[in-house]
Amino acid sequence: MRLVQKDNLFKSPQLRNYQVNRLSLLLLIFSTGIAANQSGWYPNLYPWNVTLGTYYTSGDYSSGGSYSSKAFYYSMDKRLKDRFTISIEDITITDGPVNYRQMNYFGRDNFFISSGLSIGGIIGRFQADRSLITDTTLAVNYADTGILHRQVRLDPSGWVTGLQATGEVYKLGYSLSFIHSLYQDIYAYEDEYQYETISDTTLVYAYHQEESFDQLTLTVSKQLGKHIFRGGWMTQNFSHTTYHTASGLWEWAMTKTLYSTLYFQMGKARYTVDPAILLLDNNPDILRDIVSFRTAWRATPHWTLTGVFSNHGYDSVTTEVSYHVNYWALGLQFRF
Repeated sequence: MRLVQKDNLFKSPQLRNYQVNRLSLLLLIFSTGIAANQSGWYPNLYPWNVTLGTYYTSGDYSSGGSYSSKAFYYSMDKRLKDRFTISIEDITITDGPVNYRQMNYFGRDNFFISSGLSIGGIIGRFQADRSLITDTTLAVNYADTGILHRQVRLDPSGWVTGLQATGEVYKLGYSLSFIHSLYQDIYAYEDEYQYETISDTTLVYAYHQEESFDQLTLTVSKQLGKHIFRGGWMTQNFSHTTYHTASGLWEWAMTKTLYSTLYFQMGKARYTVDPAILLLDNNPDILRDIVSFRTAWRATPHWTLTGVFSNHGYDSVTTEVSYHVNYWALGLQFRF
């Protein structure tokens, strides 16, 4: 949903808040121990480096509603070669009576073989919870009229697995990823009819649906002085259709501590997984375009502050309505 960092900086889904805080504390303690390793402690862990990152994103829908998410990243890398990353993202979307929450959990590892090839795996799990309640609907049963109290609960969830190869060939960087996603939706309804002349009736029923698709992404990059240019192509194969997108990126290192990135994407996509920054687009509608601008400032050798603005355009899958979402993100990354 947002462009957060360069691939080699490890940046930028249900745990409760106290669990996230406890995990963050444990990771921080563990990371502090590894930092002390630079002074000679824990020699068996050297020369692994550690990166901690946290990002907050806020968004506004042109059709109404608001978006917010909190993401946490933890990674270790062996001089930017062998590496692994875990991420947790807590998403909340509010639109009138609808309150949607989704948790995303991702993990990725990379094993360095040569400058031309690193291979790794990606695994992700997301769990959502949404409830819609209507309690003033009229219910008619033959000659009787009463009130229908309805509660609709949707529990979408799914798994993401994939493989990724990266490297540099003929002075061109490349990234090739294959991701398989499995989605399941459970719609649970509870209808309580209340009539004056007959006994009240409560009906409970559920509907279950599964859908899987494959995503293939290829990007090629080239560095020219202080500039990095990247082009990409993505194909998604659903059971009923195929989507294609093209993307481009320009990154400019204005100074040694300040750089900016301009990113765009055009085409059609759904439930896109970004294998570089481990992000999942949870919007079920068709994503048709993205324009994103990021600025990052390395305040100290270990601290980097990032600001992002991103505009996403969508086409509804159920109606002919088009809309867009504006996102603002702020991130802080600590690497040592």
